[in-house]
Amino acid sequence: MKFLYLDRFDGAVAVCEDDDCKTSFIKKKLLPRNADVGCVLRVEDNGRIIVDEKETKSRLKLAKDLEKKLFDKHKK
Repeated sequence: MKFLYLDRFDGAVAVCEDDDCKTSFIKKKLLPRNADVGCVLRVEDNGRIIVDEKETKSRLKLAKDLEKKLFDKHKK
């Protein structure tokens, strides 16, 4: 199992990145209907692709916390 971040759509292709910043291209028609830019996709060992809501929320919170910490640091 691995996680991919859905970065953007380029026509009929989803452009995704893994945790090592390697880019993957997946045909849009192979994604779940609820897949959208910014979500985390879980690719299971059997190739099934699922939008991982829990991981998406977790990573979004981490990004927001880091952003807040960075901007609060620059306000001082």
